[in-house]
Amino acid sequence: MKVETDFMTSVPVRVTGDWKTTEPTPVFCKCHIIRFLDGDMGVALLPQGSLFTESERVATLARLKIRHVRQYDNTDATQKVMVDGQPFVDAPTLESYLNTDMDDDFKSLVSPPLNRLKAYLEMFGIKVQVLIDDATGKPYPAGVFRTISVAKGASVLHCDDLGRDGLHKPDFKLPAVLQGRYYNQVSFNFLLDDGGHEADSLWVYNRPYTEADEEVAYPNGWQFPNWLVEDAQFVKHTPQVGQAYGFSTTLYHDVRGGSPLANRVTFSVFGIWVKELNTLYLYN
Repeated sequence: MKVETDFMTSVPVRVTGDWKTTEPTPVFCKCHIIRFLDGDMGVALLPQGSLFTESERVATLARLKIRHVRQYDNTDATQKVMVDGQPFVDAPTLESYLNTDMDDDFKSLVSPPLNRLKAYLEMFGIKVQVLIDDATGKPYPAGVFRTISVAKGASVLHCDDLGRDGLHKPDFKLPAVLQGRYYNQVSFNFLLDDGGHEADSLWVYNRPYTEADEEVAYPNGWQFPNWLVEDAQFVKHTPQVGQAYGFSTTLYHDVRGGSPLANRVTFSVFGIWVKELNTLYLYN
């Protein structure tokens, strides 16, 4: 893959966050939320009801079981990741991503958690918008459901960053709101189900992605060797059904395989935090 040098400057150079603890941290005030959005918190535990109510969780899970899901591209037998929705990283071009036809049933599934998240953050004075493509005026899709089962002992160490992931798309251009501005990317997640077995744990490392890491990226384009984070501070979090949580995706993170019977069904959405604009831009 050819990487244009001038484009790489659009991926911010980040330093390790100022973590005060290596335990998952409840967030219940604006100062906590800002620390999380800035990348200065390993794993944030969001208040009950900030994404789904319990009745919505049960109803959503029932509806997902009869919907069509597909496996992620560039994964193998040890990384069973099924998805309902259109992740940005899995689309071959920006055009195909923006033109993904989401059916009305799917839209009705993602609207409640997105609206509730927006209302929760705006309560603290944080602006929340869907990311928009400048050339077409089309919104980036936001909100996906994933079923994740990682083989026992397997690792999926990676990072998620709109700028880096865009390098794989020939028609990608960084949105104007991000050009020349520092941003941090986070993920909001909600565990809908664990199949009756403890969900595989999430490991978040206080080690941000750097351009030099591309030299050791795996051939699949998204995975990285574990020795990159062997000396890094980390938070381990085992999600509980009905719990909402978040973490900075520009930090390396992993889901390590535990019980092969665990069937982790998760809702997630990315947010790009531009502190200069006091705005969080949602996408997948």
